Amino acid sequence: MRPRTTILLVSTLVPLLACHKARESAPAADGAPGGAAATAPQDELGVLQQRVAGYRAELESARADQGKGEAASTLPEDAPAARCSRVCDLSASICDLSDRICELAEEHGDESRYVDACSEGRDDCQHATEACNACSS
Repeated sequence: MRPRTTILLVSTLVPLLACHKARESAPAADGAPGGAAATAPQDELGVLQQRVAGYRAELESARADQGKGEAASTLPEDAPAARCSRVCDLSASICDLSDRICELAEEHGDESRYVDACSEGRDDCQHATEACNACSS
């Protein structure tokens, strides 16, 4: 893995992991342990949208690296396959999050915030799937 890619990956994942860890150990609003399980739906939507945005940025970075046309002699032999695998993993993650966002939208059908988030999530999933398919072909 190239240093720039490693730095981007670490800078994206560390805050997400720290946030996730803090949410797991934080008490719920009623004082009960397990704050993550007791997160309000509005907070869940925001967290899901942030995760999608992080994955989307990482996906764009991976696609940009792929499009640079780096000389084969500067890349390990399996780098293109590993990059495609990462793009497709990110695509699957984006689509999984999009599905959950749309489930929330069904639960809050009259709130435009959720409907808009579902529509955006479906667009993100479609673009991510196209990126995976383009990489794999």
